Amino acid sequence: MTRLRPRFHVALGALGLLAAVSAAAQTWSAPVTIGRTSEGRPSLSMAANGQATVAFGYTGNSGTASGLVYAGSVAGPQPWTPAALLLNADAYRPGVAQDLSGAAYVVAGAGQWDNYASATVGCLRAVGGAWSCGTLAVSGAVPLTPAVQFYGRSTTQANTAAFVWAQKCSVIASSSPPAANEYQVLTGTGECVRAMTYALDLDGTGVAVYGTKAGDIAYARRRVVAGVPQWSARVKLVSANTAAAGFAAATANDGSSTLAWAIGKAGTKTIQVWTAAVAADGTLGAPVQLAANACDTGVAATVLDAGDVVVAWGGTAGTHCEAAWASRAAGTGTFSATHLASSGARVKGIAAAHSAAGAVVLAWNDASRGASAAVGGLSGFATPVVLGSAGTVSLAAGGGYVNAAWCATQCWASTLALP
Repeated sequence: MTRLRPRFHVALGALGLLAAVSAAAQTWSAPVTIGRTSEGRPSLSMAANGQATVAFGYTGNSGTASGLVYAGSVAGPQPWTPAALLLNADAYRPGVAQDLSGAAYVVAGAGQWDNYASATVGCLRAVGGAWSCGTLAVSGAVPLTPAVQFYGRSTTQANTAAFVWAQKCSVIASSSPPAANEYQVLTGTGECVRAMTYALDLDGTGVAVYGTKAGDIAYARRRVVAGVPQWSARVKLVSANTAAAGFAAATANDGSSTLAWAIGKAGTKTIQVWTAAVAADGTLGAPVQLAANACDTGVAATVLDAGDVVVAWGGTAGTHCEAAWASRAAGTGTFSATHLASSGARVKGIAAAHSAAGAVVLAWNDASRGASAAVGGLSGFATPVVLGSAGTVSLAAGGGYVNAAWCATQCWASTLALP
């Protein structure tokens, strides 16, 4: 492979939004089959111009079939088409991000022989252009999905793609174009990563959060000073004896971040959901427990442009696992009581996104009903709709639209025009 030199609570009221989304919730486009996968949740990103890009992998039979990475895109209301082959160098587990104008960057693992994890690959697609790929690191990649995000406030100049990936057991931070002091090892001594996520504002301030195989959840904070990225030392949120079940992060326009995590015994309805705020100056606030009897579904978080926060998880309700959520209005430190956005659901793998106009979308996998989504805001959610066949869902919003992509053995995509 050639060396790439890339560029780059609240009471139910204020029913006006609910009235708008009740109609909007019915306008999801018919699901389109976009490809096959063997890797679960796809990676999905949207730009401010309404363009969406999705990436997912298919590894076939390990040791006998080369791994493949597919990528597809859609602009605004145009229908999705099947994704095209992006990487066939024994590649797997892609993460994708887009800048404000629609340029995209994918990071994936890649091997050379029989799925042996030996390289990390980066692929850049300029606006209106084709993908250009090359090697970022030549050894030590492992099959964990990288977390990728663009930052930079200009819509006319190339922005920076920042990403974290797993190299052997460590979480590595880097960027494209390469920035001084960006390459950092974020994990602590002896930690071996199992999953990671990223949440930056448009100035490049935010957090990378990761979980370890031992059960730790930790984060490191990133900020840019005089154009140079700087990382804080990692802070452990959860110790290894608590059986971490999932985590999420979202960063507001002012550089403050919301962290959310779930801990407890896997497969039970006794999972605890917690949240904590990281202030714009980097101060970590006291953890707040949102639920004590959640389902084993993971968590999701989104921060609206105005600063309002929504955290979502699977909430126990009798024999069901509902789409539960709580919110914190901008400028306040207190979360609302728990609300439910579904009834009779069996929620798994919840996701959250928001529009610039303040609409919030929750989506989840329901093994009984199929991939489902609900649209609303801090005052509540409209009745959920079924998007299509069951699968692990990703959400992204931008340019007045939200896209959902979800995968089981196949991947599908659907688009909604937001109010």
